[in-house]
Amino acid sequence: MVRWISFAAFGVLFVGLAGFSALIVQRQAENKGVLTPAEPQLQMNALTFQLPSWEGGKQSKPLSEIILETPNLLISFYASWCVTCGQAMQKLTALKAENIEMLGIAWRDNEKKLAVFHAQHGQPFDEVLFDKKGIAGVYFGITGTPEYFFFQNGKLIRHFVGEMNVESVKALLGQS
Repeated sequence: MVRWISFAAFGVLFVGLAGFSALIVQRQAENKGVLTPAEPQLQMNALTFQLPSWEGGKQSKPLSEIILETPNLLISFYASWCVTCGQAMQKLTALKAENIEMLGIAWRDNEKKLAVFHAQHGQPFDEVLFDKKGIAGVYFGITGTPEYFFFQNGKLIRHFVGEMNVESVKALLGQS
């Protein structure tokens, strides 16, 4: 009897964990390629650091200052080793005609590979900053690339994970 109860308890635990895991996978699949609500943990006072510019190596303004000064800003975390990022460059180029400034942050990359990547896929950003050690990624809480953060008048409006959806970004601008 005791053995049967322990097997039943183990079975219930196993089924519960499997169900919970399935729910997480389903939620992640639902959010792939879809704009998700902005994460509240992004604190502007934590973004006072500067990153070097990819072209020329000069230090940027503090990220918080760039965000606060730019009415419509799309920050893109990308990398040369990211296949989806290469595919996204064409879509980002399509946004250049909109009233939006784009800041690229090359995340955990190196200069030579990034130069080859830009030669192959283009460079649609108004400015590219270099986050070789992934520091900015930690503050933004990214889990990989590509990830996008859309700000309006200094406020984080949406966090976009995965493949770029140009129409969703245009809708945020009220231009779809």
